[in-house]
Amino acid sequence: MSQLLHVEGVSKSFYGNQVLHSVGLSLMSGEVLAIVGENGAGKSTLIKILAGIYQLDEGSITIAEQTCLFANTKEAEKAGVGIIHQELNLISQLSIAENFFLGREPLRFGLIDWATMRKETAVVLKRLGLNLDPKQICSELTVEEQQMVEIARASSKDVKIMIMDEPTAALNDRETKTLFALIKRMKAQGMGILYISHRLDEIAQIADRIMVLRDGREIITCPVKDITREEIVFHMVGRDITNMYPRENTASDKTMLEVHNLSVQGLLENISFSLHKGEILGVAGLMGCGKKELADALFGRLPYTGEIMINGQVKKLSNPSMAIKFGIGFVPEDRKGEGLMARLSTRENISLPNLNQISQGGFISSRAEKALLHRAMQKMKVRTHDEEQPVGFLSGGNQQKVVLGKWVEGGVPILILNEPTRGIDVGARTEIYRLLNELTAAGTAALLLSSDLPEVLGMSDRVLVMHEGRITAKFDAIDATQEKVMHYAVGGN
Repeated sequence: MSQLLHVEGVSKSFYGNQVLHSVGLSLMSGEVLAIVGENGAGKSTLIKILAGIYQLDEGSITIAEQTCLFANTKEAEKAGVGIIHQELNLISQLSIAENFFLGREPLRFGLIDWATMRKETAVVLKRLGLNLDPKQICSELTVEEQQMVEIARASSKDVKIMIMDEPTAALNDRETKTLFALIKRMKAQGMGILYISHRLDEIAQIADRIMVLRDGREIITCPVKDITREEIVFHMVGRDITNMYPRENTASDKTMLEVHNLSVQGLLENISFSLHKGEILGVAGLMGCGKKELADALFGRLPYTGEIMINGQVKKLSNPSMAIKFGIGFVPEDRKGEGLMARLSTRENISLPNLNQISQGGFISSRAEKALLHRAMQKMKVRTHDEEQPVGFLSGGNQQKVVLGKWVEGGVPILILNEPTRGIDVGARTEIYRLLNELTAAGTAALLLSSDLPEVLGMSDRVLVMHEGRITAKFDAIDATQEKVMHYAVGGN
């Protein structure tokens, strides 16, 4: 194997905050190097430097024995570096084919050759088993479909080094197997792959070597076969994590939310359940089962028929403002597109749903706003050098803490969490689970919708299973097993 990439002494800071400290790595042809670390460890900054999105402050990058200093992503692509981002980067108003060929459109007689563009896009989509029309607008796709389109787009380019940042975060098991098959083909063709993931089981399957970052520094690099899962976690967080799902049962008999025969045309059918004070009610199911649509309907984002009762009174949730008014908070699955205003600061994002709490006479009280911010950041353990820094510059895990923190400080009695730990490292997960325990102990009722089945089983007091827009089973936590849940998730009787 020949060396494709050599990185030496790379350092980077933002707003005076040093996020990378003299980091180095090497990547060989036909190799998968996994990079792991807590949120804020510097993983995303490192790969964005390699992809030309950020410029390094110090250090060097060598590709195929050529020293490279990328001013932009086009220069990185020209040098053979491709990237699949953790956050979706498709232009939602354009079609799949237009996103595929953005900036490199094929021409015929000086005009865009639409037929060729769509034909070549269809070939790549088919190779990955995606039954999608190249002319389909990306905003019409689900989050899972958009992620697969991102992967297909990246794989269609002529690259020697592929960077994959949490590529399976939004994928189901079948799609993950498709991606792993693609990775094996890439390895066989001599490509090198940098694979960033919080899913340690995946890394054991697909990676050759592993590199652990903590606080912007390289802690260890070694063959995957030479390190255990427990050792990886210890190097990531600097401590042992003994109880991954520290659920404390605080559910009471008081009903906070009742749903009767909730239906959304073509999406949900006769959904009925109750949610109690201090309870975590888990909702499990495969992609397309209706979890997302259920969360959207309960937060006033989808028109519905049926009845929603809050504290024993029927409420019509016609929009998110009404849901917030009646005490419902919402953590969406797409934090970048739906949960945050990326260009606003951490302070502004946390303040937005809490303006009534920090305003007097129609004006925001700076003192009250600052107190709100500091409480939220301390409780959520948000890592940021400057609270005025745009939240888009934070790591994925710290962004998710901000999304959750704004509702926590608002004191909402009902909290809907849709994929709350997607793309979050093991340390940040345990912090969020700890916070959920604190919230439910204080009386919050939580609806936890997740594709992470161990998470649902480990943190829920009761479990609902969905399939094709219907609830197919209900379990008490003590009776729920992965086998039982999957039986009903695939439509079993």
